[in-house]
Amino acid sequence: MEGETIYKILIVEDGKVSQKVLVDTLQDTFNVRVVSTGTEAMRMVKQFRPHLILLDIILPDTNGFDVLKELKGTQSTQNIPIIVITGLDNDKDEEKALCLGAVDYVRKPFNKVLVNARVKIHIKIVEQLLTIEKLSFYDALTGLANRRKFDYHMEYEWQRAFRKKTTIGLLLLDLDNFKNYNDTYGHRQGDTMLKAVAGVLERSLNRAGDLPCRWGGEEFAVLIPETSLDKLTLIAEKIRSSIEAMEVPRNNSDEITRITASISAISAIPYQREQLEAYLESADRLLYQAKKEGRNRIRF
Repeated sequence: MEGETIYKILIVEDGKVSQKVLVDTLQDTFNVRVVSTGTEAMRMVKQFRPHLILLDIILPDTNGFDVLKELKGTQSTQNIPIIVITGLDNDKDEEKALCLGAVDYVRKPFNKVLVNARVKIHIKIVEQLLTIEKLSFYDALTGLANRRKFDYHMEYEWQRAFRKKTTIGLLLLDLDNFKNYNDTYGHRQGDTMLKAVAGVLERSLNRAGDLPCRWGGEEFAVLIPETSLDKLTLIAEKIRSSIEAMEVPRNNSDEITRITASISAISAIPYQREQLEAYLESADRLLYQAKKEGRNRIRF
């Protein structure tokens, strides 16, 4: 069905027979990838971003329990459900796997019907969680992340930049005279403009870690980790000029409407965990400065 999510499953299994059984069981319904070692698994998780992992305990290069522990101890992967698959017929191993965070435990030799049923159960849970996340963390109008999602992601990236001593960049963007735009063309047209601006933000970014969000009302924010101020300013100018050049048709009319945006750009290497609030306040002050100096400009 068009628009339906094809869920991704990563199989971590070195046995050729077991690989074939699992792939034959799941490939008609899911997007399946197979790796044979723990090292390959950790790399593939980052590239493939699976919704579910089937993990063997006995691997040629490591113990599957160690892979499980590492995945569950890493923030970016800790929420991926993992089904342990193993030939070990031992209740203590099953207990250990579940205690380390596995959601299920399937013993070899595989029963295809049982494997398929258990995978579908956990994918259904993933589907429900994704729906809840979309409702909780995304703006219904623009489809961008909302302020709650931004705050969560900002805290995570701030702590990561603090540990790694890397830069973290932020753009705050406010549409100029948006109240007048709404008063002139109506709120429905205002919504059309907000969605058009959201599209500009998404097209201006090219890294998975960059996060555009609707900050609130006619304000937007863009979190851009590991970016110097020079590069950040180039991105800001690309966004500003794209919005200025944008021609948004008036609803049910041939009339073209336009708008501009004021932007603040700030980049820093965190030297204190508690510095985040001051960082955000600085970005806000710069945005106010850009508005005060005439709008449709960047202050950094």
